[in-house]
Amino acid sequence: MRLLLVVCALLCSLASIAQVSVGHRVGVAWTKWVVASEDPSFAKIWNNEMEFMPGAMLEVPVQFDISKVARISTGIIFIQKGYQWNSGDQLHRQQYLQLPITFGGAVHFGKFYLHSSVGAAFGVNARGEYRTKAFGSTGPQITAIGSEDDRGYSFITPAVEWSGLARVLFGIQRPNSAFEFGFNYQHGLSNVMYDIDMVDQNGTVVYDATATQRSFQLQFGYHLNLTRGREHHMRKTTADSSETMRSFQKKVPRVRIGQRFGGVSSSIDFHGSLPEENTRVNEGAEQLLAMATAVVFDVRLGDHLSLQPELAYTQKGWRCQWYARPTTENDLLRMNYAELPVLLKYSIGNHTWRPFLTAGPVLARGLGGVDVYGSAGTWNGSYFAAVPVTFGDDNRIQYAPWDLAASMGAGIAARIGDGELFLDLRYQHGFIDFVPEGNFSLYSETAEAYHRNWLLNIGYLVPWRK
Repeated sequence: MRLLLVVCALLCSLASIAQVSVGHRVGVAWTKWVVASEDPSFAKIWNNEMEFMPGAMLEVPVQFDISKVARISTGIIFIQKGYQWNSGDQLHRQQYLQLPITFGGAVHFGKFYLHSSVGAAFGVNARGEYRTKAFGSTGPQITAIGSEDDRGYSFITPAVEWSGLARVLFGIQRPNSAFEFGFNYQHGLSNVMYDIDMVDQNGTVVYDATATQRSFQLQFGYHLNLTRGREHHMRKTTADSSETMRSFQKKVPRVRIGQRFGGVSSSIDFHGSLPEENTRVNEGAEQLLAMATAVVFDVRLGDHLSLQPELAYTQKGWRCQWYARPTTENDLLRMNYAELPVLLKYSIGNHTWRPFLTAGPVLARGLGGVDVYGSAGTWNGSYFAAVPVTFGDDNRIQYAPWDLAASMGAGIAARIGDGELFLDLRYQHGFIDFVPEGNFSLYSETAEAYHRNWLLNIGYLVPWRK
């Protein structure tokens, strides 16, 4: 933690002298494990049978161009890592949130450039799933993968991962932006092996098995200038502080793009026809603390009004006693959604600090999740279990795939260079019953459950089109 604070302080100090740019990158990562053990035959089986697993990769890069040649880069990366056997018959896919930092230089050829850099990435385990194809089954069997201190997961892996990181980027420079195509390599430096007793082909327990990850990545993206560096600041005059309302409005770009990150306080509005179930579910229910992020687009419609569509990822759910059985207590229900908010935004005033209001609909599609519950006093004793959450048309075991909500919020924005930083608070009110009648989780003949969420976000917007 101390190291991360030092890095953040260093990057903040660079912002006053460097050209700062932010953007988005998408890509594919091919990853596999490299297993080591004192038993050579055990490690050989793993390493020979294992194949590279393809996974998604999303990045929000933050770049500090100290000069035309030197660059320091950081940001946030979402990446799927793991391995597979037999072309996906067995597949381990795990999510990580990474904080990279790299140092490098560029060679320019007119408007084209080649940039290479080296550094490291610190990753936090964001859980995952293990898929196997069972004999006679029409679909894969899914087992949840958890992090350290998680309860009920069949597979537990370390909470963090350190990796060495090397990048090569090919770019096309434009006046206030650049498009880039790049290759990355991550070399795992810390153990990611399961926290269970591993056995060899003879059934002998192997306690010392470790695994590190090797990941090859292909990315494409862009970045937009947020500030213009030391030379621009030296040219600024005191006339900037006395700009008029008209000049401020003219400087607001027609189209801006950015990113928001935040926390979610989620709950469920539940009503069941069986009094016992209604009481047990609602009494003692607690808010689930989760996360959300989104790519934000801002299209100016007038001096104060803009349209703000977003592409979002939001976690929803709650902590409660979900089941009616007296011996069963629910720990948590975490559901992952891809969302499309379409908001109207009204900004107040024309100063450096601008309050704003937002409102509009939110369409969401369920992606997955996990239901962790504990049982006490049963015939096989007390235990916890983690069950993957799925969305679809099977009302017995699946949740409704779509959700529709209304969003209302307020916030404040501050101009920073050519961009804008903002902080907002939103409330989402769901209208679709996401637990269909007949679901095995329910005992009431009729029941309704709706999402209720509070989101606190921090984000930025940078010009895309003047």
